[in-house]
Parts: sequence; structure tokens; C-alpha cells
Amino acid sequence: MRASIKMDWRTLSLSEIVEQIPVGVVITRRDGRIDFANARAHMLLGAGETLLAGRDIALIRTESRFAPARAQASRQGHAQWQDLSSWRTLSGSRVCALETIVPMVDEDGEVRYFVHFLQQLSATAMFPG
Repeated sequence: MRASIKMDWRTLSLSEIVEQIPVGVVITRRDGRIDFANARAHMLLGAGETLLAGRDIALIRTESRFAPARAQASRQGHAQWQDLSSWRTLSGSRVCALETIVPMVDEDGEVRYFVHFLQQLSATAMFPG
């Protein structure tokens, strides 16, 4: 008989938690280069584990209204925002997602990274054709 082990979330590392959530998580630098993508993001975008790192997020996000907002957040504000976005998978198909972007601020108050949370929607939602 196998003994059950009680899991306490406080003993997990942040990366273990991020890897298990059912939402795509992509961390980008201010210049838009991808530093990290969790397993769900790789699955959503049809990418192998190492194919997203270093890519410019603008090359795989096909439609979004975030570019001006992201630039503004880099310069002055630290608010998060949410909108629909369309992504091109590595196989060429499109995926629509509800995207939430949260700027990550360092100890000097400067935005260093952006965390993108991607929740997949219907392929035809808001971006038909």
C-alpha cells in the first residue's frame, strides 16, 4: 500500500506552481524577447520546450492592441491590462487567447519584465478569418 504524502503549497517553488497551472505563462524582457514559457504556453503555441526562448513575442502574436500600452507601461505606469490577442502557432494555425500582462518592477521601480498569462479561447473568437 502506497502512503499518501500531504502536499503543502508553501513548500513548492514558484516554478513548480507556474508549470502546473492550466494557463499559458510567458515572461518577456522589455524588448519583447521571451525568457520563459511554461508547458501550457508551449502546448498552446505548438512549440517544443526550447523553441520559444529568445524569440520576439511580436513575431508570434499576430493581433493585439498591447504594443502601445506595453510601451507606455515601460515608460511610466505599472498597471496590468487584459485584452484578446491572436497567436500564430509554429505549425501556422491561429490561436485566440485572453491575455493578461503584468509588468514586473525591480527594486528601483523600473519595469524589467512582463508576465503574459494566456487563456485559450475559441479559434474564431474576435479574430475571425
